[in-house]
Parts: sequence; C-alpha cells; structure tokens
Amino acid sequence: MEPGKKEKKKKEQEPEKKKGEEKVKKAEEVEEEKVKAPKFSSQLEDQKAKEGSEVQFSCKVKGEVEVTWLLNGKEIARENLDYVITKDGSTYSLTVRKVKVELVGTYTIRVSIEEFLNDRMQD
Repeated sequence: MEPGKKEKKKKEQEPEKKKGEEKVKKAEEVEEEKVKAPKFSSQLEDQKAKEGSEVQFSCKVKGEVEVTWLLNGKEIARENLDYVITKDGSTYSLTVRKVKVELVGTYTIRVSIEEFLNDRMQD
C-alpha cells in the first residue's frame, strides 16, 4: 500500500435469511431476555356463599404469565357460563355467577410462564 493512502475495508454482507431462521432468532432472543419468575402479591382466600349468590376469587400476580382456573383440579373453560374470568392489570379474578352445589369445591389458580413464552414466540 502506498504511504498516505487509507486501506478500504470491504463490508461483509450478511447472508440472506432462510425461511425458518427468523423463528430461531426469536427463540434465542427470548432466552436472552431476563424472564422473572411470577410473584403472588396476594393470595386466594376461602369464601363462604349462599346458594344462588355470586362469589369472587381474586389474586395479584406480578410478571407476564398465562393463568388457568381450576375447580377440584379440573380446568374451568373460559366459555363456561357459570363463571366470569377477568384480568385487570396484575389482578386475576374468577367470579362464580350463581353458587350451586355442583360448583362447591376447591378453586385454584395455576400460573404458567411457559405458556406465555410459547405464545410470545409464535407472534
């Protein structure tokens, strides 16, 4: 090279992305993000109610999660007209519209970060 002249560097071209590589990149990005474990800032409380009345279960969960409600270990479908399932900020609620004998039992809220991450990777 001659004195006083600068060497020009060739810019390397990025290889073209193939179909499917985009999803792999998204998965890697999700892994790199710091995913915090969900934290309950309030718990479900026992409720007593008379037949025919309305009762509500609520709890606060910090973190981005998917929530499933269960009665005696069985998932409650969102379409089930006996219930209203809502989310307001970090508060998740299940309202029993009219208490009846077959709806008495142990209610549980199941929080899953895996379902949230899977949904996020598919977007």
